[in-house]
Amino acid sequence: MVLSVRRSLKQQSAMEYLMTYGWAILVIAVVLGALYSLGVFGRGNFITGTCLSNPGFFCSKPLLNTTGALNLTFGQLSGSTIILTSVGCSNTTSQPSQMAGLNSIVLVSGESVPLVAHCPIPSNTIGTGFTGSVWVGYTSSGVPGQEAMVGQVSTSVATGAVVGKSGTGSAGGGSTSTTTTSTSTVTTSIHYVPITLTNSQSSATGSSFQQLIVVDSTLYSNEINPNWNNVEFTTGTGGGGSTLSAWVESNALNSATATDIWVLLPGGIGANSNTIVYMDFMGSNVLSSGGPTGEAPQLSGTYAQYDNGASIFSYYQAWGGLSSLPSGWTNIGSSSTVSFQPTYTAITSASATHTYLNGTGSAFSLSPPFAVDWYGDMYSTCGTTIFTGLGGAGGGTNTYTYLGENAAPAPFIEANGISYVQIGGESGSGNKVYSQVWSSQTAYSYMTSYNSIASGSQSSSLNSMTHFTFSGGNYGGCNPPMNVYWIRTRVAPPGGVMPTVSFGSLV
Repeated sequence: MVLSVRRSLKQQSAMEYLMTYGWAILVIAVVLGALYSLGVFGRGNFITGTCLSNPGFFCSKPLLNTTGALNLTFGQLSGSTIILTSVGCSNTTSQPSQMAGLNSIVLVSGESVPLVAHCPIPSNTIGTGFTGSVWVGYTSSGVPGQEAMVGQVSTSVATGAVVGKSGTGSAGGGSTSTTTTSTSTVTTSIHYVPITLTNSQSSATGSSFQQLIVVDSTLYSNEINPNWNNVEFTTGTGGGGSTLSAWVESNALNSATATDIWVLLPGGIGANSNTIVYMDFMGSNVLSSGGPTGEAPQLSGTYAQYDNGASIFSYYQAWGGLSSLPSGWTNIGSSSTVSFQPTYTAITSASATHTYLNGTGSAFSLSPPFAVDWYGDMYSTCGTTIFTGLGGAGGGTNTYTYLGENAAPAPFIEANGISYVQIGGESGSGNKVYSQVWSSQTAYSYMTSYNSIASGSQSSSLNSMTHFTFSGGNYGGCNPPMNVYWIRTRVAPPGGVMPTVSFGSLV
C-alpha cells in the first residue's frame, strides 16, 4: 500500500514538471525555428576573415558577399597625403588585370576609409573560401600612376550585400562624401564652411551671375593650404552637390585677411532671397586652368598656369606673355606704343595727342546690367590725360563713358558723353581693379578696387556700346603708361549692390 502511494506521487511530480516547463520548451523551439528560417544560423553569418597588411598600408574587417564584392577598411601610413585613383582584387599576389577607377579620393596619413573591390571568387556559395590580394592605384608627392598591393586577404563568402561604411578616419568632423563607380564605393571626410549669399534688391541677379566673396583666410589657416590651392565651392555640404566654377583674384595666401574670389552662380539669386554655397577644404591641389577652381594669371608660379577666367566671366583676356595684340584689339592710328611684358602689357602714347587701343566686337556690345573691370595701373603725375572707357562706332574719340586721370591724385569720370567731372579719392600709383558698372540704362558707378569713387544717374539712356578703349596721351613729353594685366566683363548686381556674404561655422 505504501509502495503504491509513492509510485502515485512520483507520477504526479513528473506530470507537474511537464506542465510547468513544457510550455517554455515549446516556446523556445518555436523561436529557434523562426530564427533558423530567417537564416540567422546560416553558415555565412559566422564567417570572419583576415587582411595581412603590407608596410605603409593597413587593412581590416574584410567581408565578401556572393557577388564577389569585398568590403574592407583601408588606410595608409606613408607620412604624406595620397590620392586614391583605382582599386582592384585578384586571387593571387599579382596585380589584377583590371582596376576600378575612383574619383580622386584624398587620404591623409593615418586616415582610413571603407573601400569596396570586386574579387574573382570561385563560387558564390555561402562559405566558399577565398584568398587573394587587394591593390590600389594612387598619386603621391605629385607623382601619378603609382600602384601597390595593400595586403593579402583570407576570408569566405558570406551572406548579404556589401555597402560602403560611413567613416571619417582619424581626422574627425566634417561630412562624409561618397563616391560610387560601377565597381567601387568610397566614403571620406571633407571639412567645409556654409556661406549664405543674400540679395536684398527687388530684382533678381539674373542667371550666370558672378558673385564676389571676400574670405578672411586667417580664420581657416588650418584648413587652407599656404598658397590657397585646395579650396572648392559646391552647392552641397562636404563636396556634395554641383561644383561651382571659381576664380581667385587676389591675396591667395592662408595668411591673408582678405582673399577675393569670384564664384559663378548658374542660377543666380532671386529677388529678396538668398542661396547657400559651401566652401570645401580639399586634401590636395584642385587648381586648374580648366576649372572648376582657378586663379588670376599673375598669381601662379608659372604665368597663367591655373587661369580659368574665361570660364567665369562673360569676356576675359589676360595681357601677360603676349607677342601681339589679342584677337579683336586694334591700335588706332598705330600711334600707341605697346610693350609686351611677362605678366602685363604697357601702353603709352608716342604722339603729342591721344592714342587709342580699341577692343571691339560682341565682347563689348553691352547692355545693362553690366560691369567692365581691368586690373593694372593708370596713374598720371602731370597734365597729360589718360583714360579707359566704353564707346560707340568708330572708336577713339567716340568714347561715351570713361574713367581716367590728368593730374594725380584727381581722377575724372565721364558718363555717357557729358563733360567729365574731376573727383578725388584715387589711391595713387600701384595696381588696382578699375571698374565701370552700369546697373541700368541710366545708373552708373565707377570704382577702384571695388570702392566707389563716383556714382549717379542721368536722364538719357546709355548709348550703344561697341568697343572698349585704352587711351594714352603725350603732352609736353609726359606720356604716363597704363600697365594692363587683365580685362573682363561680367553681369552687374541688381541696383549696383553686390549680394551680401555671411559665413557659417566650420564643419
